[in-house]
Amino acid sequence: MSLSRIQMFFVLANYFLTLICINGVKANELIPENKLLRVAVIYIEEPPYLYTTEEYQYKGIFPSLAEALSRELDLELSYVPTPRNGLEKTLESDQADMTWLSPKWVKNGSNLQFSVPIIVHREFLFSFSPFDETDNQNKTLNWLKNKSVCVRQYYQYPNLSPYFDKKIARPVEVSNQTPLIKLFRKGRCDLLYLDEYRASWMIDRFNIKRKIWRSSSSLENSNLSFVFSQKWKNKLPRVNQVVTKIRDSGELDSILSNNLYPIDLLKQADAK
Repeated sequence: MSLSRIQMFFVLANYFLTLICINGVKANELIPENKLLRVAVIYIEEPPYLYTTEEYQYKGIFPSLAEALSRELDLELSYVPTPRNGLEKTLESDQADMTWLSPKWVKNGSNLQFSVPIIVHREFLFSFSPFDETDNQNKTLNWLKNKSVCVRQYYQYPNLSPYFDKKIARPVEVSNQTPLIKLFRKGRCDLLYLDEYRASWMIDRFNIKRKIWRSSSSLENSNLSFVFSQKWKNKLPRVNQVVTKIRDSGELDSILSNNLYPIDLLKQADAK
């Protein structure tokens, strides 16, 4: 074999090797680097939105929605426990991809990416007595006047605070929602302030037989959405398609109904 043929052999060999490498790179580009959907969840258990079973499995409305989203995106679900005041930071520092919040609950100037709304979070007053509906213009004032209201400690209530500040109503602050409903049931407060899904779950789980009235209108409405880190910005249109599908297909209704009456966790909580 002459020198020129040897040189030609190596030239062709290098050419085909280059093609193989290029095609290999292109093929790898089609494979996501990370097939995980890392979901930030708060430590505090707050059924029906989020809680863990005795087998340490996450259950509730939010995990069910996250499972539906990960299924449609063909991603494996992974949970990242975090304190509530660290949810936004967990996304911004790329420790997690997603959680769910209302834009109202996030500080201004955040770079987080919100999906289209999933559900409306509505907060009502609950009472063992009927609400005064005679004066529609001042109904909230009439509902709260000279009443004690069971509320969550350290939470902000912009629609209740003016009444508390002016001593029109008195807050009874409770650490979490289980003692909240217990105090209400025992008559330690006149009114209970809670969102409709938590109230439905707790009333059912405590098997309260007395009739409970709910205020004819909510005092606060917030849209709850999936919220992502900045790197998901280009993927948000696809996420919005999935959220719309979950809502329109009836899957959201099934998730809500299935999680409003979950396993009885109160016995577990009392045993601890």
